[in-house]
Amino acid sequence: AVADSSDTVDEYPNDGNNVRVQSVYVEPRAFGDLVTSNVVAPNRAQQGSQLEVRYTVTNRGSASTYVSDWHDTVWLSRDKRRPSAANGAILLGSFAHSGALAVGEGYDNSLRVNLPSNLPSGINTYYLTVWSDAYDVVIEDTLSSNTNPDDPNEIDNNNYKARALQVIAEPPPIPEPVLVPDLTVSSIDADALGTGGERFSVSWTVQNGGAGSATGGWRDDVYLSKVPSLSLNDPTRVYLGSVARADALLPGGSYTVSHSFQLQPPAEGTYVIVVTDANRARGANGDVVETAEDNNGFSAATQVVPRAPADLAVTSVVVPRENFSGEASTVQWTVSNIGAEVWSGTSYWIDQVWLSPDPVFDRNSKFYRDRAIKVGDFAHTNSP
Repeated sequence: AVADSSDTVDEYPNDGNNVRVQSVYVEPRAFGDLVTSNVVAPNRAQQGSQLEVRYTVTNRGSASTYVSDWHDTVWLSRDKRRPSAANGAILLGSFAHSGALAVGEGYDNSLRVNLPSNLPSGINTYYLTVWSDAYDVVIEDTLSSNTNPDDPNEIDNNNYKARALQVIAEPPPIPEPVLVPDLTVSSIDADALGTGGERFSVSWTVQNGGAGSATGGWRDDVYLSKVPSLSLNDPTRVYLGSVARADALLPGGSYTVSHSFQLQPPAEGTYVIVVTDANRARGANGDVVETAEDNNGFSAATQVVPRAPADLAVTSVVVPRENFSGEASTVQWTVSNIGAEVWSGTSYWIDQVWLSPDPVFDRNSKFYRDRAIKVGDFAHTNSP
């Protein structure tokens, strides 16, 4: 016993008598010692089969077990050591036990376990290991007379006991070959001549040259280009459109698509390119797994020229000689098309009227744009 153990009271120099010692004897408590023995099981078994396992658990310690409920487990292990997933052992089952054991008492147990069905092929030696009180519920004192010689340095090493078992595992069946399709564009028939802004007709045939069926759910993309092969880095390519394929295509089968595309006025190219299973052409994974993924495109020669552009010009502007701020004013202007006919796909355009102190007006110049005032926007329809 120590008085003023935190030295709060100032007793100097009289603090040498704050400690008093009295001897006492504490008798250690005795514990039980569960020992697993007499593991009985077949010498040889087939993988995936069910086995009967019998074993005995005896309390060979110095006192009764102080708890009455624990679990025994059965493992398929690689060796006789303490089983765990870390050393490759496989837990086959966990089984509850109820009832305390006095010194010298024990129990015999018989149970059935199933061997795994995915073991390496051949005849291999494993160990059936029975482990009593596997979750360490019972406080035990492992006596030296009860040491398990298979794993003498492990704690509670006599709680488990291993028995050799040869397991026969048949080699897995040879998998059936996977039949894979192979989509290719076998032919293209396109208009020989085309003009931007007009309709352009293309027909193409896609064939399945693989050994498996192609399930529906891909699309065919159509392009114009100045080169015969499609590249993501091709600056000349013009995307015309896509046609979806919903039906499956059997091995050796084919389908033909005919489609008319509306060309934009500046469209031009010397080749029509059709790509089937077209996601891959866009840099993504294809929708169909194929034996070859680099043969999905095909090209045909054509000659598409851009449409001659219109050229709108303001040819005259008429305004009153004198205008007053804040009052209405009439502005009259004339627009002439000095180029080709305006494309029929153009619905309308916008004329703008600006008031500026400068005779020059440049909408791209901040200087002129800031000095000018927009009076209004006026739509003009593309009607005859």
